[in-house]
Amino acid sequence: MTSDDTPTPGTLVPADEAFVAHAHALRRLVNTALEQFPLDQRASVDGAPTLSDAIELRELADEVVRWAAIAERERGATWQDLGDAAHSSRQAAHERWITQLRGWALINRRRRTPAGETADTRALAAELDAWYAELVPGEPPAISAHLAAADPRNEADRHLAQQHRTEAVELRARLDHERAYNAYMGQEPGGSKESWAEAHLARAEAYERLAVVEPILRNDHRQAALKEREIAAGILDPSAWTAERDGKIINVTSRGI
Repeated sequence: MTSDDTPTPGTLVPADEAFVAHAHALRRLVNTALEQFPLDQRASVDGAPTLSDAIELRELADEVVRWAAIAERERGATWQDLGDAAHSSRQAAHERWITQLRGWALINRRRRTPAGETADTRALAAELDAWYAELVPGEPPAISAHLAAADPRNEADRHLAQQHRTEAVELRARLDHERAYNAYMGQEPGGSKESWAEAHLARAEAYERLAVVEPILRNDHRQAALKEREIAAGILDPSAWTAERDGKIINVTSRGI
């Protein structure tokens, strides 16, 4: 195991990281709401402060919802589950939160400080425990007690999660390299079709592995892998492609995969 595979002391498994991030967003919402009390109907209306405050709460609530969606995906919820919870379709849920899930994956599924550094999520969980204890004395730790990290037997899971994070970074670097190579080969008149197709197949393999190490984006990675294999097949056998349909080239030979 390399040093890159060893999690920093405050880093938790992705599900715990998202859980704490959601709780942190919720605390911000609660504190901001409390700060707006007491309301004063006689206060100056310059700038419509009451509406401005309400909009701030709505934006914070939207942040809570985004983190809740990420946390649920990390816990294993399907897109259909998210759609049901949002009273929408699976597709609508995917369209609504896929960008946030991809962004979460790009930062290795762990919290970051405003400066972009890895945050100490375990310390934040303890801070949230103390905050809640002031509001509701006598209750067990509101956040830490629910973390997988609360059980020492889950230490192996933290190391596995870090291995997956490290591998995901390497796979994305491979994808960037192959993307540049594909762009070059697509414009090179004398380029080898076999080499060009192999580059797409290498991208497919990277996406297939990403589907394993980033389960929250499993279906998206699998679809990307399928697309890369279709492109490779079309490069090697142009007859495998149909004419353009609605601006997209459709491969008909591998639709049964």
